[in-house]
Amino acid sequence: MTDMVGEFPELQGLMGKYYARAQGEEESIAAACEEHYKPLGPSDRVPSDPVSVAVALADKLDTLVGFWAIDEKPTGSKDPYALRRAALGVIRIVWTGKYPLACEVCGEAHRGCFQIRLSRNCKSDR
Repeated sequence: MTDMVGEFPELQGLMGKYYARAQGEEESIAAACEEHYKPLGPSDRVPSDPVSVAVALADKLDTLVGFWAIDEKPTGSKDPYALRRAALGVIRIVWTGKYPLACEVCGEAHRGCFQIRLSRNCKSDR
Protein backbone atom coordinates (compact mmCIF):
# COMPACT_ATOMS: atom_id res chain seq x y z
CA MET A 1 0.00 0.00 0.00
CA THR A 2 1.06 3.53 -0.68
CA ASP A 3 -0.31 6.89 0.34
CA MET A 4 -0.18 8.26 -3.21
CA VAL A 5 -3.95 8.14 -3.78
CA GLY A 6 -4.64 9.47 -0.28
CA GLU A 7 -2.58 12.53 -1.10
CA PHE A 8 -3.79 12.83 -4.71
CA PRO A 9 -7.23 11.18 -5.08
CA GLU A 10 -7.40 12.16 -8.76
CA LEU A 11 -4.68 9.54 -9.37
CA GLN A 12 -6.93 6.69 -8.25
CA GLY A 13 -6.81 4.02 -10.93
CA LEU A 14 -3.90 5.59 -12.77
CA MET A 15 -1.49 4.63 -9.99
CA GLY A 16 -3.00 1.15 -9.95
CA LYS A 17 -2.13 0.84 -13.62
CA TYR A 18 1.45 1.93 -12.98
CA TYR A 19 1.84 -0.47 -10.04
CA ALA A 20 0.38 -3.35 -12.08
CA ARG A 21 2.84 -2.67 -14.89
CA ALA A 22 5.72 -2.50 -12.39
CA GLN A 23 4.65 -5.92 -11.10
CA GLY A 24 4.77 -7.32 -14.62
CA GLU A 25 1.02 -7.75 -15.08
CA GLU A 26 -0.40 -8.03 -18.59
CA GLU A 27 -1.43 -4.74 -20.20
CA SER A 28 -5.14 -5.65 -20.07
CA ILE A 29 -4.85 -6.17 -16.29
CA ALA A 30 -3.02 -2.86 -15.88
CA ALA A 31 -5.69 -1.12 -17.96
CA ALA A 32 -8.45 -2.70 -15.88
CA CYS A 33 -6.82 -1.34 -12.71
CA GLU A 34 -7.21 2.14 -14.15
CA GLU A 35 -10.52 1.81 -16.00
CA HIS A 36 -12.68 -0.02 -13.48
CA TYR A 37 -13.57 3.34 -11.91
CA LYS A 38 -14.92 4.62 -15.23
CA PRO A 39 -17.21 6.22 -16.13
CA LEU A 40 -17.02 8.82 -13.36
CA GLY A 41 -19.64 11.05 -14.94
CA PRO A 42 -21.74 11.62 -18.04
CA SER A 43 -18.84 13.00 -20.09
CA ASP A 44 -16.27 10.39 -19.01
CA ARG A 45 -15.41 7.59 -21.41
CA VAL A 46 -16.46 4.02 -20.65
CA PRO A 47 -14.04 1.09 -20.61
CA SER A 48 -13.86 -0.90 -23.84
CA ASP A 49 -11.26 -3.61 -23.20
CA PRO A 50 -13.09 -6.85 -22.23
CA VAL A 51 -11.14 -7.25 -18.97
CA SER A 52 -11.78 -3.62 -18.02
CA VAL A 53 -15.48 -3.97 -18.81
CA ALA A 54 -15.78 -7.14 -16.72
CA VAL A 55 -13.99 -5.61 -13.73
CA ALA A 56 -15.89 -2.31 -13.96
CA LEU A 57 -19.26 -4.07 -14.14
CA ALA A 58 -18.36 -6.46 -11.32
CA ASP A 59 -17.22 -3.61 -9.10
CA LYS A 60 -20.29 -1.48 -9.72
CA LEU A 61 -22.78 -4.35 -9.44
CA ASP A 62 -21.10 -5.56 -6.25
CA THR A 63 -21.40 -2.09 -4.74
CA LEU A 64 -25.06 -1.76 -5.70
CA VAL A 65 -26.14 -5.21 -4.54
CA GLY A 66 -24.14 -4.94 -1.33
CA PHE A 67 -25.72 -1.64 -0.36
CA TRP A 68 -29.21 -2.85 -1.28
CA ALA A 69 -28.53 -5.90 0.91
CA ILE A 70 -28.05 -3.67 3.95
CA ASP A 71 -31.06 -1.56 2.90
CA GLU A 72 -28.93 1.49 2.08
CA LYS A 73 -30.50 3.14 -0.94
CA PRO A 74 -30.11 6.66 -2.29
CA THR A 75 -32.97 8.89 -1.19
CA GLY A 76 -33.89 12.34 -2.43
CA SER A 77 -30.70 14.32 -2.92
CA LYS A 78 -28.64 12.10 -0.61
CA ASP A 79 -26.31 9.58 -2.21
CA PRO A 80 -23.21 9.53 0.00
CA TYR A 81 -21.89 6.25 -1.42
CA ALA A 82 -22.31 7.23 -5.09
CA LEU A 83 -24.84 4.48 -5.76
CA ARG A 84 -26.51 6.51 -8.51
CA ARG A 85 -23.16 6.96 -10.21
CA ALA A 86 -22.52 3.21 -9.97
CA ALA A 87 -25.95 2.44 -11.45
CA LEU A 88 -25.52 4.97 -14.23
CA GLY A 89 -22.04 3.55 -14.89
CA VAL A 90 -23.50 0.05 -15.35
CA ILE A 91 -26.14 1.43 -17.72
CA ARG A 92 -23.59 3.38 -19.78
CA ILE A 93 -21.16 0.46 -20.02
CA VAL A 94 -23.89 -1.96 -21.09
CA TRP A 95 -25.52 0.54 -23.47
CA THR A 96 -22.29 1.73 -25.09
CA GLY A 97 -20.87 -1.76 -25.51
CA LYS A 98 -24.25 -3.20 -26.56
CA TYR A 99 -23.77 -6.02 -24.03
CA PRO A 100 -26.76 -8.18 -23.19
CA LEU A 101 -27.47 -7.95 -19.46
CA ALA A 102 -30.03 -10.05 -17.65
CA CYS A 103 -30.75 -8.36 -14.32
CA GLU A 104 -32.08 -11.58 -12.81
CA VAL A 105 -28.83 -13.39 -13.57
CA CYS A 106 -26.71 -10.60 -12.06
CA GLY A 107 -28.95 -10.39 -9.05
CA GLU A 108 -28.97 -14.13 -8.45
CA ALA A 109 -25.19 -14.37 -8.78
CA HIS A 110 -24.68 -11.60 -6.24
CA ARG A 111 -27.44 -12.91 -3.98
CA GLY A 112 -25.44 -16.10 -3.64
CA CYS A 113 -22.40 -14.11 -2.59
CA PHE A 114 -24.29 -12.04 -0.04
CA GLN A 115 -26.71 -14.84 0.94
CA ILE A 116 -29.65 -12.49 0.98
CA ARG A 117 -33.04 -12.25 -0.61
CA LEU A 118 -33.30 -9.58 -3.28
CA SER A 119 -36.50 -8.02 -4.49
CA ARG A 120 -37.50 -9.07 -7.96
CA ASN A 121 -38.24 -5.62 -9.35
CA CYS A 122 -35.67 -5.83 -12.14
CA LYS A 123 -36.93 -7.33 -15.41
CA SER A 124 -34.97 -8.32 -18.48
CA ASP A 125 -36.17 -9.11 -21.97
CA ARG A 126 -34.41 -12.43 -22.39
